[in-house]
Amino acid sequence: MTPNEFHFAVLVITALAYLSAFFFIFFPQSNFAKWLFVGFLGAMIINAIFPHLLATIIMKKYAPGLVTGLLLNIPINCFIIRRMFEAQLIGWTELLFSTILVGLSLLALIPFLFKLGRMVTLNSKT
Repeated sequence: MTPNEFHFAVLVITALAYLSAFFFIFFPQSNFAKWLFVGFLGAMIINAIFPHLLATIIMKKYAPGLVTGLLLNIPINCFIIRRMFEAQLIGWTELLFSTILVGLSLLALIPFLFKLGRMVTLNSKT
């Protein structure tokens, strides 16, 4: 995997996360929008720990994204999730299942995004 392929995948996943937030803001009555948004929040919390924190500890070398995950993703996402619990917008079951479904979907999407990033990179060089 080249840096360009990685950056492409990160860009697309970041765009999907923003889209999930906008979708929830504009369609708050939609359960799908809520579950997608909450799933992204939960998946990004887990992503900060596995693989970033775990890789840093095991390899004894900084894993890029760790500081962002620990200082931004975890506190902000936990705050939003807490507020959603307080407003009774979500329950533990919704949080758990949406996090698992979005997390697994993102994991399945990553190899495809790397391949697509490779194709985009190769086409931009010609």
